Amino acid sequence: MSNGLMYISDMGLVDANKKEEGMQDYKAVMEFIGQKEREERLNRICSLIKRPYTIQAQKPHTGFLYISDNMTDIKNIIIPARDLTKPKIVLTAHYDNFPGSLGYNDNASGISALLSIQEIIPDNCEIVFTDYEEKGALGASLYLEKSEEGSILFNINLDIISIGEYIFQEKYSQYKYSIKTPEADKFYSCQNIPCNDSHAFSCASVSSILIISNNHDDEYSLVNNVWHYQHNGVYDNNLDKLSEKSIDKVVSLTLEIIKINS
Repeated sequence: MSNGLMYISDMGLVDANKKEEGMQDYKAVMEFIGQKEREERLNRICSLIKRPYTIQAQKPHTGFLYISDNMTDIKNIIIPARDLTKPKIVLTAHYDNFPGSLGYNDNASGISALLSIQEIIPDNCEIVFTDYEEKGALGASLYLEKSEEGSILFNINLDIISIGEYIFQEKYSQYKYSIKTPEADKFYSCQNIPCNDSHAFSCASVSSILIISNNHDDEYSLVNNVWHYQHNGVYDNNLDKLSEKSIDKVVSLTLEIIKINS
């Protein structure tokens, strides 16, 4: 990692140069916010935020998918961009869990990655921890509904990023803004990843890139892993099977994408 990057450690920040090999900080955060009820996860994420933030809350309406009468308010956590004079790069990771899952890889891994860079991203970057992704990207839909047209340059969506060290990308709505990415040998391409927050951005005509990891280098096993391993406890309920090096690699790629598009 580049010099100066800050990590979460023991629920505080430490300099990257003092961090021991093994990158235990990501797993500490994943354990801290995983396996908790939704409201407790929200509170714990907020306790790790080192910048001003807001909670965006609203009951879902008929414009969203998969709503039900007993569904509680959608609650997104937003760390606003400091510079609102130009279009934002929006970084997202959902914080809700699939039913019955402890949510370590899906998606405390993405949350831990964004928390680690919250203080070093450029001023036109905004972080959003989205709610109810597993219910049809409801949190992302709410965020986009409340965003002014033209205020978002593009979205980087981190989801399921701590299995293996093969990093995949799927791009959406590139006709609106063509997201520049690092050289091909750092990324594998994939298509048709099941419903995720990038779909919501695409439906709003906002360019998005989904970043996801896998323990094999082919997209067929990736889709299979998403469906058959993430949501049945094989990986999502076992921290020992997850790779902090994978998260670290995704963090580096995320910062590189921001840099080459700025």
